[in-house]
Amino acid sequence: MLYFLVDEELLVLREKIVQDYNEVSIRYLCTGRSGEYNVLFFKLNDKFYEMVSRITEIKRSHIFNKLWQKYSEKLKNEVVTMEDIFKKIWSIILDKLKLINQQFLDGEMQFNEVDMYLNMCKTDYDALEEEFMLLSRYFSGTAHLDEVTKTLAVRIRKVKRYRKLSDARQAAQAILDLQKVTGLKGDFAEVEAIKEIIGGKFESQAINSVSDDWLTAGELLKDINPKRRSCLTTFTKCFDLVTWLRESIKDEQQLKVFVDLAMISAGEDDMEIDRISCMHTSCLGFGSLIFRYRTGHGFNELIRLCQPLWQAIDANPTIDEKLVSCFN
Repeated sequence: MLYFLVDEELLVLREKIVQDYNEVSIRYLCTGRSGEYNVLFFKLNDKFYEMVSRITEIKRSHIFNKLWQKYSEKLKNEVVTMEDIFKKIWSIILDKLKLINQQFLDGEMQFNEVDMYLNMCKTDYDALEEEFMLLSRYFSGTAHLDEVTKTLAVRIRKVKRYRKLSDARQAAQAILDLQKVTGLKGDFAEVEAIKEIIGGKFESQAINSVSDDWLTAGELLKDINPKRRSCLTTFTKCFDLVTWLRESIKDEQQLKVFVDLAMISAGEDDMEIDRISCMHTSCLGFGSLIFRYRTGHGFNELIRLCQPLWQAIDANPTIDEKLVSCFN
């Protein structure tokens, strides 16, 4: 938490905040007339009192708190007054929050900025929706709440699609990298098309830019989640090991025999046993890719070879790390 150096007025205000109000006569706290109350105790002018009241309304916002921290940091070496807080923090934040909220509602916000706010919400889409609902209520009240609710639902759906498309683009790149290193000469046209359609500076696109073509393209690679993609990337990076295995060992069955013999040779050496066990798990898990791909294979054949690998990943999520340890 950031603390300011504050002037006398703010020091007095801070003391009043922690004071026990039970010891203060109500006539010093507030006055009332016609059902309305004016707070006297803090002795703030109307401008500052409104600021404090509005901060109370918005303080649950993740974006507000991040901005408050950012602009407060700029004043950390100054003696801060209420006027400083109003002009150098609050007024600036208010304008920025309004712009951020409007850009999101209009679908004009770029995805790299959306990512930043989604990360603030711990990648919780419901929390992101609540964040912008809070901001929308704050700036617009409840007059058009139904319309805002519908708009936010559309924007959140597009953000979810963007995340899936981002995964698809990275999956396409992982497959094309694997194709290149293995020298596969079959049909990868659909994967290349995905990279082309969803390519470029995707993160700099606006929410509204998510098109039907992108969504259709992303469907082809929807089963390659980040963990599976990571394993394909690991396979590519460890291709020298893959080459050695293909040249030295015929197939998975021969690999099992090789591992059994290595285990016997290891005797009671725990480190050697662990190393061989690691090789057994990882190389057999990747076995369908290591031993069965052929130069003429294309995307469809490659994905079929990946099915046993997907099962191995589900059973042992660290299988890619084990392959790397064998390679090193």
